[in-house]
Amino acid sequence: MWMRWCQDANWNVTALVMPAGVVVERYSYDPYGQVTVRDVSGAVIAGSAKD
Repeated sequence: MWMRWCQDANWNVTALVMPAGVVVERYSYDPYGQVTVRDVSGAVIAGSAKD
């Protein structure tokens, strides 16, 4: 199954979304570009399950 991504104004990927609009993962970045991956509930996870 294919997925789409959402981006912010800086072209950073902020979410991975299924075709029905369901968010699979969310991503946030610190000022140095280090990414934090979160699951659907917002809990921090070790890495992307969809890498």
